[in-house]
Amino acid sequence: MGVMLPTTLLTLGFIAVLPLVYRRCSARSVHWALVILLAAFLIPVRPTMIPITLPSAPVEMTQTLPMPILPAAPRAQAPLPDQDSALKPTEQPPTNPAPAAQPITLREALLAAWALGALGMLLWHLIHHLRFARLIKRWAVPVLDPTVLQLYDEIADEAHVRNVPLYLCQAVRTPMLVGIARPRVLLPDEKLSLSELHFVFRHEFMHLKRRDLWVKALQGLALCLYWWNPAVHLLNRTMQSACESACDEALLRGAQLPQRQFYSETILSAIRRQPHAAPMLTTGFYGGKKGMKKRITNILDMGTKRFGAALLALVLLGATFTSLATTQTEDNFHPTETVNEQGFLTSKEGVVHLTMIPTDYEYPQVVYFAGVPVVADEIIHKEVFQRQSGEYVEDWVHVTVPARDGETTMSGYTLYEHFVRQADYAEKPPYPVGTLAGDSVTGTVALYKDNGVTHGVLGVFANGTQVQIMGFTRTHYQVSIDGQWGFVPRELVQFTGEDEARVKAAEPGEYDSINPGMEAAYERMNARYQALTDKYGDVNDWTIAMRAQWSQEQIEAGTLDPSPDVWVHLMPGEGDLTEEKARELADAVLTGEKLDPKAYLQVRPYYFVLNGERDKPTWQFTYGAGPDNTDWVVQLDRAGKPVELRSIENAGWPFPYGLDEMFAGKVVTPEADEITSKEAADIAWELFVNAWPEHGARESYEMTAALRAVERLNMRAWTISIDEVANKGEDSEWRISYLVVLRSTNGSVIYSTEPDEYKDIITSFHEYAKQAEMEKEKGPLFTWSLEDKAAFSPDVYAVPQEGQMTQEQAWEIAVKALKEQKGWTDDLLKDYTPYYFFCLPLYDLPLRWDIQVLTPAAVTEGNMDGFYVAIDAETGETLWVWGPGDSNG
Repeated sequence: MGVMLPTTLLTLGFIAVLPLVYRRCSARSVHWALVILLAAFLIPVRPTMIPITLPSAPVEMTQTLPMPILPAAPRAQAPLPDQDSALKPTEQPPTNPAPAAQPITLREALLAAWALGALGMLLWHLIHHLRFARLIKRWAVPVLDPTVLQLYDEIADEAHVRNVPLYLCQAVRTPMLVGIARPRVLLPDEKLSLSELHFVFRHEFMHLKRRDLWVKALQGLALCLYWWNPAVHLLNRTMQSACESACDEALLRGAQLPQRQFYSETILSAIRRQPHAAPMLTTGFYGGKKGMKKRITNILDMGTKRFGAALLALVLLGATFTSLATTQTEDNFHPTETVNEQGFLTSKEGVVHLTMIPTDYEYPQVVYFAGVPVVADEIIHKEVFQRQSGEYVEDWVHVTVPARDGETTMSGYTLYEHFVRQADYAEKPPYPVGTLAGDSVTGTVALYKDNGVTHGVLGVFANGTQVQIMGFTRTHYQVSIDGQWGFVPRELVQFTGEDEARVKAAEPGEYDSINPGMEAAYERMNARYQALTDKYGDVNDWTIAMRAQWSQEQIEAGTLDPSPDVWVHLMPGEGDLTEEKARELADAVLTGEKLDPKAYLQVRPYYFVLNGERDKPTWQFTYGAGPDNTDWVVQLDRAGKPVELRSIENAGWPFPYGLDEMFAGKVVTPEADEITSKEAADIAWELFVNAWPEHGARESYEMTAALRAVERLNMRAWTISIDEVANKGEDSEWRISYLVVLRSTNGSVIYSTEPDEYKDIITSFHEYAKQAEMEKEKGPLFTWSLEDKAAFSPDVYAVPQEGQMTQEQAWEIAVKALKEQKGWTDDLLKDYTPYYFFCLPLYDLPLRWDIQVLTPAAVTEGNMDGFYVAIDAETGETLWVWGPGDSNG
């Protein structure tokens, strides 16, 4: 329990800065950072139950294996009474009366309350899960559509997923993955397009490969153990959203804007089917309104995130120190060992991954087959649960693959269990064998010293030469030819039979984004990309020439993602359409659909080829933020023939331009083809009336309409503000605005305040106005009686009932807390007056007493500078104590 407070503070602090973190770090890094925080809560529970004793004398480290941890010393126990004698009647009654029952201590009572709460939370989750399981069992039926099954099997093979059945289930409203032991994919009992299913299946398989259901199970365990801690509930909700964003990021790695936009459409479609979150041990698309806005923003964000490793290091360091701060360092510290031992790579699967850092084993830079000789130079002991010792210990080893003169040394981290010393390795399995199949003109294949870093050639070999496959990167095989090691591009090696099956089975689901040996190049290109986006904005706002130049720089640096669906931007060459002519043809396609190309605020041009189809240049024009917030995508082939026309609904949400910039634009005079001020105001009023049925008369609002020109966006639009004003002209004047932006030519809606958002604001506004009016009669709210507060806001305040903590009891606990935490003395009591709030549970906070302790001067001057104490009204726990100079978060 000693680590609970610092871990809680670390968690709350991290979640508070998440908006900033998401700008610089990948979603995968954010999710892993949250998993580290979750582990920080879960790990300290165990050492108190399994005491571990280390030898007091230093142990000399003479081997590279992890240091042994001695088993816990047995606890001393009082001798048990003789059972036979205990059953025999005594001849005489005892001379001393039986001792009185000992009263229950506060510690025992709190422990019992915690245990009851944990058990209740566990039962609630269990009942909820079993109920959901029964629904699935009743309504789930196997999918029989051969087209859907064919697509499902293809994507399963691509993702290396086996034995995961597909069902239709009327009990679910969105596609989801269920089942930890026997995973299944469920589809709602309604027709989904094959395009949507393509993303749905890949999304759920990504959850499966990331083992997200296991993480969710740990989240449920943490909720049961820390049911009383709001930080754990907040961490759970944050992890739900981060998990989906990390899955989106992994699925869309290398995808361009159109694929991301269509994927966003799929998610928004799923939300309309499922307006609530999925059960705990399932995956689902919905993450709350705010969470979904952030998720869509992350999906459309194509910027480079380069600080993930630093984030994980900082969070891991912080979580480690919160543990070390309250436990004995000797019991939890696992050193890094520097060694120099020869050995071999081995695993039950026959394949070993090498990673750039000792994390994310599933995202390798290099894949090796078992039996490759290596030199181990460093062992790192990390904290992961080890059943035998009862500790969390995970060992990683940094290995180097030996190289002769002229050959490139490959190195990386892998799990220590995959390294075996040379003396202990008996069996060397055969490597897969392939055949060189290179240039048909020369009939030869070059053997390179590295995987594309320098292109140094070690030798040239004839087509048909057999090679042993030691391992591979994303782009090259590392091979052995007559004892000489080198690299060959993967497309120049062919396989047959069992060798082909072994190589295919060894292919990882994902690679690290950085090829080995290219770290410096990626860092340099990331810095270059950051500088370009800082200067010219998002890559989608660049010109065709700028994008083509960037793709060329990536190709020359060797950092272009080799995935076949990655866009390679081009400049139109001789014989190609000009941008102006291509745009004219694209406009004609829209006109044929009875759409006005001039009605769109922004048109982005692209000319590109897919990395896997370099012979098919494509023009694309994306018409943005059009009438009814619908975008259109027009694609043309090299000759200008239309190949795709696609609409993107809701593409204008969230609003793509800054409202401040729109309302700060230069006021201009309407031209002949633009609507008038009155017409703009009438359209805005109609929108307001529909959004807020409880509106007043039009003349009771202040309306301002102005036609503005925003030079940066090269656009003109009407901006209308409908304001409800209270206390007009007074110092306490309040103004609530409903905002509308209209297209200047036809009055179509570009933006309007969301009805739910306006309702929340106006409701709070009216409650505040009502409170201000009542305070003129009764005085400030905090001075009212508990009955008056409860009557004014029954959803927030109440009056304690019989059996609940009284006001006097709450004050007694508050005084004790003030003395212990703020150094209060009895002399100070006469200088302060307590004001009480009995608050209903809200935002994961329990039923509680809030007590404001103020001086008369603080009340008179209105600065409210005093002490604030919150007490759990059921357990008596002090939730917080704030005083002058403290921050309330």
